[in-house]
Amino acid sequence: ITPVNNPSQVNAYEYGQEVLKGQPLGMSAAKNPPQFERGLLVVNKAVRTLFVSGTASIIGQDTIGRGDVAEQTIVTIENIRKVADRVRISTLTGKDEPGRFSLLRVYIKKQEDFGVVREICNEHFKEAPIVFIEADICRDDLLTEIEAELSL
Repeated sequence: ITPVNNPSQVNAYEYGQEVLKGQPLGMSAAKNPPQFERGLLVVNKAVRTLFVSGTASIIGQDTIGRGDVAEQTIVTIENIRKVADRVRISTLTGKDEPGRFSLLRVYIKKQEDFGVVREICNEHFKEAPIVFIEADICRDDLLTEIEAELSL
């Protein structure tokens, strides 16, 4: 299992206090950042799978496209592709192939945004099964989040 990052995003566990929600826990003077990797490459014999963690419209540690679900969805897809590209261009896979998206889970904050998000995702991931879920997202200004699995 190998962690994979996105060069356009700050690692979530390195987020500054200004973007973290809530209050510090217990006696701590600081809020605790999320503890996850942008992606994990799992290699098991001849099978290689990249799991891309819940990804949103964040560059650096800043939300992009506030109030615009279409822009947020496109930036999120670009972020997923950047994580996938890190694996494709590295020596981790020994291949120069982009991989195939085998599953996507798309979380949408507002039911009225479902159609726009579905249309964009179906356009970008024509052959992958996609599950759309109405759910809360980790930041107030984020409208969608996507998890992905790729077979390499």
